[in-house]
This record gives sequence, structure tokens and C-alpha cells, in this order.
Amino acid sequence: MCRLFGVVSRHVEPHPEPLATAPKSLAALSPEHPHGWGIAAHDGKSWAIHKSPTCAHADPAFRAVASNARGRVVLAHVRKATVGKTGLDNTHPFRRDAWVFAHNGTISDVAWLERRTSQSRKREIAGDTDSERFFAFLMTTLDEVGATHGSRRASSDATHHAIARAIEAATDRPRFGAVNFLLSDGDVLYAHRFGRSLFVSSDADVVRIASEVPHEGAWQEVPERSLLCIDRIAAFAPDVQGCALRRGADSYKLISPHRLRFAQSMPRGPGLCPGPGRGADSPSSGPG
Repeated sequence: MCRLFGVVSRHVEPHPEPLATAPKSLAALSPEHPHGWGIAAHDGKSWAIHKSPTCAHADPAFRAVASNARGRVVLAHVRKATVGKTGLDNTHPFRRDAWVFAHNGTISDVAWLERRTSQSRKREIAGDTDSERFFAFLMTTLDEVGATHGSRRASSDATHHAIARAIEAATDRPRFGAVNFLLSDGDVLYAHRFGRSLFVSSDADVVRIASEVPHEGAWQEVPERSLLCIDRIAAFAPDVQGCALRRGADSYKLISPHRLRFAQSMPRGPGLCPGPGRGADSPSSGPG
């Protein structure tokens, strides 16, 4: 089991409290998740990624990075190893092209993933974790719709559809395992919950995602089998900050590819990622 933290903010800024100083910051949680840490920050132009196969709480480098990493999108992870040895190759977040990925949970059906992963993505796998193999599976899906480096840029709808279909196909399998993850290309942050806790909080300037609530605030639990997506540009556009941000987490669109009905309190509106082609109050479709 691991712990995740993600943030999308209006401005390029550091986020030291949930990473290092809050009562349940990643640093505070890391003695129980001591097998590595990683922080990826995107400033609107490129990723800066720092990671180490050490316990964050005991590593001065973690404190330094957590205090100074500046980004409009940030993904962070502390690892408790269940599959794969302790080492840099197995330390999250992983990066491929513009995409960065961190995972919490244990996947049992790795063979199913490998059968659906392209040879080119398999060759990129450097470690021996189930997490990196799930990322390779997702990257294969993104390749197919043109959402990766060197390919035709996919529309946002195509990207959302592809991610939703891939998740549904995997997690609908019996005893597939737990798949909480954060995934971002620096423009959109996806947060998926399946099998582990996940919470969301937002205000006019920041949206935060966490495995455990790091500090006081208006946190809400993300429903099981849900995919939350936040567009870093549209979410903070001047014309939506009054209607889409001040209402808190309920204003963000939950995409559920798993037959979950969207709550009435989660309206579709400006700045929100579109769902997989269905209305906000309709059950999502089955496998694509």
C-alpha cells in the first residue's frame, strides 16, 4: 500500500504543507510507507521529477524538494512495497513522454495487462512493479488515440474515452486488484479510485487529491470506481471561478466508466472535463 497526493493550482507555486508539514503529510505518513518517495511538478512548460528509494521522513532531500517544488500540477507518492524490490526503478512517479503516473494498490492480474500492452511500451519498463505495467497498459491505450508524444494530438474527448474504457476493461475483471492512481500530462490531472481511499478538496485557487486527508479543510471522499479529471487551464478561467470553484469539490465532474450514476450535485459546466459522451445524471455505458 502507498500514499498519493496531487494538486492542480491556478498559479505556479510550492505546496509544502500537504507534502511535508501537515499532520498527515506524505512525510508524516512515510514511516509506514518507507520504500521510496517521488515528487513531479509541472510549471506549465515541463516536468521536474525528483525521487529516491528512501524513506521520505528520514531524507533531507525530500524536505528540500517538498518545500521548493513549484508547479501548477504536482503529483507525489510515498511507497510501501508489495510487488517489486526497493530501488529507483520501482519508485513512483513514472514518466513516459509527457505523461506522469503514480499508483496505490496491488494488481493481481498482471498477465492480462501484458497481453494488452504494445511491445514498444513493454520495452520501456525498467522495474518489476505491477504499477509500471499498468502505466504501460495505459500508455498503449493513449498511443492508440494519438495522445502521446510524436503522435497526432488527440481531442480531450478521445483521451477521456480511452482512459475510461481502459480502466473499465481492467477493473471489471474478477479479482483484478486495487487501482488508485494519479495520471497527468501537465494539462489535465486524472485521479482514479478503486480499492483504496481517496479524497478531494478545492477552493478558488487549488484542487487537491489525497489518499489520506493531510490537514483540516472541506475534504470529500471520492466515490469508489470513479475517475476525477481536472483541466489546469479551463478550471481556473476567469469566467468559471465563480460558478465552478467556490462550490467546492462537488463542482468537479466525476467521470465514472463503471455504471455509477453521477450525483445531482456534480453538474457539468465550464472548465470541467467532459464525460464519456453521457449526461451528468445518466449511468455510464458498459465496456467500449
